[in-house]
Amino acid sequence: MEETIEVCEALWTGSDVDYDGDYYQLDGADGRPHPVQDPYPPIMVGGGGEQFTLRIAAKHADTWNYWGDLEMLRGKLDVLREHCETYGTEFDAIEKSWFARCVIRETEAEVEALLDAIPRFRPANFEADEFHLVGTPEQVAADVERYREAGFEEIVLEFVDFPDTTGPELFAEEVAPQFA
Repeated sequence: MEETIEVCEALWTGSDVDYDGDYYQLDGADGRPHPVQDPYPPIMVGGGGEQFTLRIAAKHADTWNYWGDLEMLRGKLDVLREHCETYGTEFDAIEKSWFARCVIRETEAEVEALLDAIPRFRPANFEADEFHLVGTPEQVAADVERYREAGFEEIVLEFVDFPDTTGPELFAEEVAPQFA
């Protein structure tokens, strides 16, 4: 993964790129046309591996993304901060992004009916470090706020009722405006 990021960065900015890595070897590679983003597209690193993935995120990422419960994620943020110190990276310069699956309905009764169809998303069925957004717009917004307060600036959502559009529409109309 690290070599891929390094090769992409070099190709996105260079026209005569040499690279000699364990997985990639380039000899005068031409990366033109270059991306319109300057200097190149933002790099998101996703994962929670504390010795490898978070180190690479500290060294290369514009955004770091992971999923899970807030307690576990706070620990990952601490590890990311330590890796940032190692590489001289400004911790606050890396956007913190959280992935969550979402079950949202207007009323608790509607949430329960949906959970009858997909019981895996009942909080009682979560793994120890697992967390999903489940509830009414008020409940979901309160959970999003907890993550925001912990330093997460972005949320990537998967609505488990897909292809039904009720969940994303309800989130867009009643939850997202609270964080605009």
